[in-house]
Amino acid sequence: MRPYHARMAASTPITRAPAESREADWYLGATLGAPVLIVLAPDFLLIAGVIAMTIFRLVRGRAGPQAPKVASNDLMIVGIAFALAGVWSAVAGGLSLESVNALARFALVPIGFSIVRGSSRVDLRPAIWLGAVLGAITAGAVAASALVFSQVGRPTSYMNPIHFGELALVLGFIAALTRGLAIGERRRVDRWTFVAVTASLVAAVLSHSRGGWVALPAILVIAAVHHYRSPNQRLLRYLTVLVLVLIPVMMIAGTANNRAAVRAFDRGISETVEYVANHGLDDTGETSVGARFEMWRSSFAGFRNSPVLGVGWGNMDERFAEDAEAGVRAARIAEHEHPHNQYLSHLGSGGIVGLITLLALLITPGWICLRSLLHRRNDVRALGGAGLVVIVGYSIFALTDSVFETASPLVFFVLAVGAIIAQIDRLESEQMFAYDAADGMEQPQRPVEGPRTDAFR
Repeated sequence: MRPYHARMAASTPITRAPAESREADWYLGATLGAPVLIVLAPDFLLIAGVIAMTIFRLVRGRAGPQAPKVASNDLMIVGIAFALAGVWSAVAGGLSLESVNALARFALVPIGFSIVRGSSRVDLRPAIWLGAVLGAITAGAVAASALVFSQVGRPTSYMNPIHFGELALVLGFIAALTRGLAIGERRRVDRWTFVAVTASLVAAVLSHSRGGWVALPAILVIAAVHHYRSPNQRLLRYLTVLVLVLIPVMMIAGTANNRAAVRAFDRGISETVEYVANHGLDDTGETSVGARFEMWRSSFAGFRNSPVLGVGWGNMDERFAEDAEAGVRAARIAEHEHPHNQYLSHLGSGGIVGLITLLALLITPGWICLRSLLHRRNDVRALGGAGLVVIVGYSIFALTDSVFETASPLVFFVLAVGAIIAQIDRLESEQMFAYDAADGMEQPQRPVEGPRTDAFR
């Protein structure tokens, strides 16, 4: 005999209770509004928003049956381990106001994952595309308006300019890979996707985001794999035009009067060569790039002194100040609180335990999304590609920046990855519980292919 839920699905029409309908509306609104708010709002408002969403979920409880959430459960376990490792390291290194602040940010990881786990009951596929489009266009508009009206060198919102450009680039390519999930006339969807990707590149160019451009080749590889699995000639033409025509044009236009981006690139190359050639001597550690190398060396030295749990979260700035005062490192590093490298930051502040949990936070959802990118269903492939854009992008951003030590990029990562994997869980559970009604067998049917529209042709 088939399970109760399978028999009911075959004989009972599907209805939506008022509480379940309100929950769906809540998730849809959050998916559409979160990217825009992350681009525009300051950090304290984002943290307040996450707290408000948590309270809302606790008060409202669960509405409707729970779908299996295998991947989301794995993600939740990794998020809890990530936060607990931070607590362990902070307590071992001595609690302070800075360490409590760091722990509050790390607590956003399991809290955010727990919030979006419930979205597996709601179809958010079109909302993920539209939310990414709105966020990318907002970022492009903010960058362009700041440049035109404020005449600032690196336009941004409340966010750090580097984070601003990186998030804008990720939002644009999420929109590009999930455009097949959108509802509406195809040409209109294509036009808005093209506008979103263009706006994201405008924001990345104007913000001089180095990490974004370093990650762009890897993101394009993900887009190419997605195109190979789900051929789309229009998307291929759009990306070709963007990469070969629009990017050079925007870079020339953005630096015609003030070649700050070009100078920054040349300066970075020359400072790296000088630092390596002089082994950090002759004030080469006082430059922008040289100071990063000095902070990396100081962070690694902190790990060698405390290899298991590190020096403790919130104590790295003291480590930098002590090394600068002792003359071991350049004096400039005393101005910074973290080494501008998330891997070395976790290694120095959290030890090997912290680094392992950080890698697990990136590898676990990365493997889930990579597996989904090779799935038979078109919509699962699109979600897997979008998730990989976020994870691979952040993995590369983390080489030159501490992306998980600021609220805005951290909240975006948690909500985006959590929502995408919850939708993957939802689609895989639909396949798991597809029963053959003709013979009454409890065997799963052949996997259902995604929507056969020109979005995937």
